Amino acid sequence: MTSMGSEAGSRGKRHPVAGYQAQHDLFVRMLLLQTAIIAATVVAAVWLAPQSVWVGLAGGSIALTANLVFGILASLGRRSAGAVLMALMMAEAGKIFVVALGFVLLFRKFPERLGGGDALWLLGAFVLTLSAQWLAPLVLKTEPRR
Repeated sequence: MTSMGSEAGSRGKRHPVAGYQAQHDLFVRMLLLQTAIIAATVVAAVWLAPQSVWVGLAGGSIALTANLVFGILASLGRRSAGAVLMALMMAEAGKIFVVALGFVLLFRKFPERLGGGDALWLLGAFVLTLSAQWLAPLVLKTEPRR
């Protein structure tokens, strides 16, 4: 009788803590992976082209900030499928806006520093940092859902 009562008491209630914690852990690990890629890019720039260090850091930071905005906007508490889809679309729009804003600000404020090899460092760091989301299934071990 107690088991029936406990089932009836928990029926209809969702326990979002476990799902939220797994989502939060994956989000934090993704940000750490992207930070490690930015650090590797900066180390490579220090070694190969010391004058381009800040440009590589800027490119990686734009991508990291955009993914941070996406993660925050996408994880806002929504339950229905339509609301989740709308949240993901809004998060992607926010991410595109942050990327565009970051590049516009960078090209407006420092146009003389972004020519030649520096532009390659900027875009290279940006693309490498964004590639972390495609490499995540290979690098970050996640347990399959049951």
